[in-house]
Amino acid sequence: MLGFPIALWLFTLAPSEAPELEPAGGEADAAADAATEAQRDEQAALDRFAGKYRYVGGTKQHDRLRRAIDVAIEPMLDIIEGLARRKLNANLSPAGHYDFVVDGDDIRIDDRTGHPMAGRADGTRFQWKGDDGKHRASRIRFARGAVRVRVVGPHSSTRIVYRLDAAGKRLTRTTTIVDDRMPRPLTYKFSYRRIAE
Repeated sequence: MLGFPIALWLFTLAPSEAPELEPAGGEADAAADAATEAQRDEQAALDRFAGKYRYVGGTKQHDRLRRAIDVAIEPMLDIIEGLARRKLNANLSPAGHYDFVVDGDDIRIDDRTGHPMAGRADGTRFQWKGDDGKHRASRIRFARGAVRVRVVGPHSSTRIVYRLDAAGKRLTRTTTIVDDRMPRPLTYKFSYRRIAE
């Protein structure tokens, strides 16, 4: 409570001298506006991914994948190493195309092989049916300007990060696989270019 001399001083000030009081909730409104603007910016950044992309990495990225596989499985016994190399080379070939559909927080990633991945970009977990027909715990999250996918199977964990260049024309897919049957993690990149709808 104001003391009597201070209260008297406030009441005797001329209108132009009276201290200006901030409207109630001004800071809260500003914070809410900033949060809304940040959400709009985040949504706009996610919306940029919507579109169709074609693989443009060529044989160079195929060769890099083969070298990455060799490094990941090198410590394995020769006979197992050969089997692992053949299986990984067959399963990890780049998809020829990717289609991204964005609808608010919902995102669908389709490599046109009949097993699209669809979920919410907030990291909500869901079950994804892979190429082998098995369901795996998965999630899609948009963070720091990239679409981040996590797929967890009985023996492995796969992380995929999709990034767009500043022009929104080039899509890079970086994959890291950690598998308890492989001595080392396997990391590789594939490049895609946006094509007309």
